[in-house]
Amino acid sequence: MPKKQSASISLKMLKKEKDGKHPIVLRVCWKGQIASRYTNVWVEPKYWNGTEISKKCPNYAALNILLKKVYNEADGRRLDYEAKEIEYTAYDIVSEKDIPKCKLEFSALYQALVEEKKLRAPNNYHRTYKKLKEYSRLSEIQLTMLTAEYLQGFANWIVQQGLKNGYAAFCLRYIRSVWNYAIKERLVSADDYPFGDNNGFWRRYKQDERKTAITKHQLAGIIGYFCEVYYDKSSMLMGIIQPKSTVKYDSLYSYWFALNFWLTIYYMQGLSPIDVLNLKRNQIQYIKDDNDEGYYRITCVRRAKTGVEVPIAIKADGIVDLLITPYYQRKDGEYLYPLFNHLPKGTSKETAKNNLIAYNSKTLKVIWQRINKYAFDHGWQDWEDIPSDTTLYSARHSFATHYLESGGNVVGLATMLGRKVANIDVYVKQLTSDDYILNLKKDMAL
Repeated sequence: MPKKQSASISLKMLKKEKDGKHPIVLRVCWKGQIASRYTNVWVEPKYWNGTEISKKCPNYAALNILLKKVYNEADGRRLDYEAKEIEYTAYDIVSEKDIPKCKLEFSALYQALVEEKKLRAPNNYHRTYKKLKEYSRLSEIQLTMLTAEYLQGFANWIVQQGLKNGYAAFCLRYIRSVWNYAIKERLVSADDYPFGDNNGFWRRYKQDERKTAITKHQLAGIIGYFCEVYYDKSSMLMGIIQPKSTVKYDSLYSYWFALNFWLTIYYMQGLSPIDVLNLKRNQIQYIKDDNDEGYYRITCVRRAKTGVEVPIAIKADGIVDLLITPYYQRKDGEYLYPLFNHLPKGTSKETAKNNLIAYNSKTLKVIWQRINKYAFDHGWQDWEDIPSDTTLYSARHSFATHYLESGGNVVGLATMLGRKVANIDVYVKQLTSDDYILNLKKDMAL
């Protein structure tokens, strides 16, 4: 019967030198990974025989006892992992963290998360899981393996595979979601959370800047540009159907659609892009109030991410009518955006929606440049250029910021966004800046 394979554990002397002495490190090799940890023992090379310190070295006995203790602790961790049938990495053996009491498979956790939250995009978790398995070469991924150091290596490996930083950020977001779920369910300690602010690797992949809210002045400029350039084209362009592709359109339709999409998200109370794409014609109702003023009610809106129902009511005015009127070309039961009513064979709606969001985020970069140029050419006063990396999600953050700046309350904003009050601060970063706080208090006599 062949012997079961295990990690190789050894003590090695490094070439690094300090006062003529070299450090002894614990070295673990396992499935192509190499991890090391200092033992705090430094000796001269002449006293090291490859496995222990020779008797010629002063205090050799005490130093060897210390090295033996470090080695036995690592070997004991290996045996514990194998006895519990928990997959481990070389980093787990050199780590001093507690061994989990039970298996915490990444696959089981993300499946439980998807089922509990009723998420509509489980494939993104599975894609992330496959990448983790490819990187680790393990048959199963334990959540406790995914430390800050390990995830930094994983992100670097993704880039080395020819993929962009954006894909690494994509995978890290879903890993973070699973970690948050495990902490919420008290399956792991929050102290082991690898995505804290102290972990520099995560700050590199966070994309907060791209979600920053724009100013009200910039919003007025966007609306002005949209009305000036696309006013007489909206109804015609909304009816365009491209049955051969989910992401390729002629240029006029592409730019109109992306800007229409951004403004629709903003006026629908910052509804997330995927939720806007899920809307159908029969969910839009035009109603007149007691003062005979019209408004649009969007009914039965439930956020895909949280499952929370969101009440949406929009006052009918020039820009809102311009945005919503073309949707009336759709029949009851049809999606607002015609693409999803005529998908190519073999293309799922989820894939088409994700592709469309990604495509429009890229198209917006060109649109912001055009608006900035338009503002310069027409001499708009006090115009501040819109950053080219402002994405679709900035519409949600912009709505939240403008609502509070106009005197709205946090509870009302949480209701409209479908979020908990405690989590609203993520959407209003500008309102927590030093400049904003100082400006609020400038008229106070303190």
